[in-house]
Amino acid sequence: MEMALSIADKIGNPIATAKIYQQLLMKNAGIAKLTEVQDSLRTINILLDEALDLINKFQSMKTPQSISGPEDTPMTTPE
Repeated sequence: MEMALSIADKIGNPIATAKIYQQLLMKNAGIAKLTEVQDSLRTINILLDEALDLINKFQSMKTPQSISGPEDTPMTTPE
């Protein structure tokens, strides 16, 4: 559990920073004209939101649950 929280903390900041850069690129006038790039940036935004949501779930866990992973290896889940 401690390792999951530590990993969530360590990757949360870079992901949040990537989201800020993604938002800046979306507002860039030159990029705004490029539909294909805008579509890709929207997809990146969705993926970053999913990653941040998962990190928030791990950070707010009060009672972690264990599930069976590959080859019956125990894994922690935020749900």
